[in-house]
Amino acid sequence: MEILMPQSPIKKYRISKQSVFDTILTAMMIEHKISSIITFNEKHFKDFREINVVNPQKTPNFF
Repeated sequence: MEILMPQSPIKKYRISKQSVFDTILTAMMIEHKISSIITFNEKHFKDFREINVVNPQKTPNFF
């Protein structure tokens, strides 16, 4: 008899060492109903469809 273990979220969502902090931040944003983040590193959040990523360098008259 083979026991099947659920797949680790780290493997399932391909969370790397480099993206663990962005993943935690995104989870906290979702938990607290924060829908947008302002960052210059928009590529770090491209896989998270639950949040809106705003890059101030690409937004006219942002500052």
